[in-house]
Amino acid sequence: MTMHLNRIILRVSRFAKRDVSFWSMNLKASSMNLKASPMNLKASPMNLKASSINLKASSLNLKASSINLKASPMNLKASPMNLRTSSMNLRASSMNL
Repeated sequence: MTMHLNRIILRVSRFAKRDVSFWSMNLKASSMNLKASPMNLKASPMNLKASSINLKASSLNLKASSINLKASPMNLKASPMNLRTSSMNLRASSMNL
């Protein structure tokens, strides 16, 4: 009977040691989180400023891409004319040779 009780006590003590180590790890983690929270609060306004700058930059990129999309058909129309003038320039340069 005492052997059986000793086994039970060993098991309970092992579980208790695990629980204590788990609680101590949780306490350490929560204290680190408490230490980090003021830094996070200080960083949040900077993050807000950076995100507003990113939003402004993305709106500028959208405007530039819409301008490029509008210019694209004009470039396509100008392309054959550029080919004609380049062929004319080639003819003229061959005549000059």
